[in-house]
Amino acid sequence: MRILKQGRNQRQSKFSRLRIDPSILNQKFVKLDNGAPNEAYIIKGYGNVVFMCYQENGENFITILDKDDYEDIKDSLWEGFNEYVVKKEDHKVYLHRVLCRGVITNMIVHHRGSRFDNRANMLEPVTPKEHDRRRTYFDDLVIL
Repeated sequence: MRILKQGRNQRQSKFSRLRIDPSILNQKFVKLDNGAPNEAYIIKGYGNVVFMCYQENGENFITILDKDDYEDIKDSLWEGFNEYVVKKEDHKVYLHRVLCRGVITNMIVHHRGSRFDNRANMLEPVTPKEHDRRRTYFDDLVIL
């Protein structure tokens, strides 16, 4: 298994999207067969984490979710838009905004880690000013 950093800014350690080679998914992960529109996987013995697949511009990526949160959102079709996970209704609904508790008017959600990590403890509501101070430029993380 090789881990590659792919993108524009080689100095950053945060990532926007995660790609895992399908052969590794099938070898190391257990697929959840629950009829959801997005394929999802778990790793046995790795806690309550779900790895949900989505597509952006024809490419396959993965986002990480808490299992309870996955159960709440699994019936919707999620896809990528500008390196975020969204569902399309009358407007785009961003997954990280749906999952972050405590977001009120004039606040936005900040990823404490990488954008593909949408676990509750990795998301926090912040003011736009706080978000600008913490802004990070992201690359893709590829696991082959």
